[in-house]
Amino acid sequence: REGVDLPAYAHGRAGDSYLALPRPEDAQAALEKAVALNPSDVDTRILLAYAYLEQERFDRALPMMRELVASQPAWIERAGVEMDQANWKRFRAEMAYGQMISFGDDNARAQEIIEPLVRIAPNRAGTQAAMGALMYRRGHPTQALEHYDMALTLDPRERDAEIGRVSALYEIGEIDAAMDANRQVQSRYPKDLHAQRLQKEIWLRNGPMGRIGWVKGRNDAETAAGSPFGIEDHRFNFESWTPLLKNR
Repeated sequence: REGVDLPAYAHGRAGDSYLALPRPEDAQAALEKAVALNPSDVDTRILLAYAYLEQERFDRALPMMRELVASQPAWIERAGVEMDQANWKRFRAEMAYGQMISFGDDNARAQEIIEPLVRIAPNRAGTQAAMGALMYRRGHPTQALEHYDMALTLDPRERDAEIGRVSALYEIGEIDAAMDANRQVQSRYPKDLHAQRLQKEIWLRNGPMGRIGWVKGRNDAETAAGSPFGIEDHRFNFESWTPLLKNR
């Protein structure tokens, strides 16, 4: 507000805070300033891509991340040194790229990127949590739960694994365990947006539920099983359930 020229790291911190609020447009403005002042800061460029994603700008986020991954060699070579040094900036960029592809529902391609990274760094809690989230989105809640539990064994306060574990427990029918896990999440992260979204999901899962279906079809006279009259079928379904009674 005072018109002071801020250093790159200050713009980056501001952008990170705006993302958490969430105010992605303000985050984008701050992070673009940070990247302009320090283009080599990989983590700030990743945050900027997330700011684009929050605005559904996959067309900007994914090409930017692809370029960032390509710009980072897997190994850092130093003259006169017998062994090259692993470039963990490349690892973080590639992991974020895989997760962003998954957010765009291309989960098969995301798995091709993330699985090798899990083999490279299986003892990183964040890596296991990311793999758990991917397995959940692919419809494998049991495998997701395994990765979440591995992440929490490595780091008992891995937030993403704690939150994701609740949904995975619900999917396999462990409602009591899911409720206990959610209570712990809500007590630890009462102001966290992801925890708040999880609480809304819990309310929806426990409350009254319904489903409406509509199907229309027409017989094809060209097939042996078809009707020569081309009969049309219409189906309308409505189903409803009460709220869960004692988590059942």
